[in-house]
Amino acid sequence: MSSLGPWTEESVFSAKHFRLACRSSGPYTIIELEGEIDALAEPPFRDLVQEHLDRHLIFDLSRLSFIDSSGLQVLLDAHRRTPTAFCAPTPRILRLLTQLGLLNKIRLYPSIQEALT
Repeated sequence: MSSLGPWTEESVFSAKHFRLACRSSGPYTIIELEGEIDALAEPPFRDLVQEHLDRHLIFDLSRLSFIDSSGLQVLLDAHRRTPTAFCAPTPRILRLLTQLGLLNKIRLYPSIQEALT
């Protein structure tokens, strides 16, 4: 990732059961999702994604333990509006994406590094 130049990191929003953070370099923004993305987390999550729709979005799912339909809607809206990649889902999130039939519709990578190459 260092070939892209310096990454700027800003913690965006934290609450008791979730944390959203992003870092950017060049045309890419990585959005890290941690904990549970549900109806309480959806407004700040949606706002964060909307701020970065002019960039290539990479969603780091490695620390995401739960996502409900409102959070999934934010992910799918971003996927429709800008180039996106989804990285390192936990087994639980991977199972959900599989059950919903999304694996053939989204770009899923085992790591952020692989999404960047």
